[in-house]
Amino acid sequence: KLRDRARRIVHIVTDIDYDEAEKLLKKARWNVKIAIVMQKTGLSYAKAVARLKKSDDLIREAIGEDIEARLRKLISSL
Repeated sequence: KLRDRARRIVHIVTDIDYDEAEKLLKKARWNVKIAIVMQKTGLSYAKAVARLKKSDDLIREAIGEDIEARLRKLISSL
């Protein structure tokens, strides 16, 4: 159940399909934040972890993009 939730979050935020989201999450050791940073920046696992730590665990800072605006737009279109 938690893994399905993780796949859905990564799918919505990164706009990749569920199978790709699962592959990415496996590479990210099922850490959603790391998976998003990896996808959005093209960084390896280790570099994504370092970037998240440097940005105080804030995805927005780590990727240099405000994902909340995109999520609000998606939610409003439902």
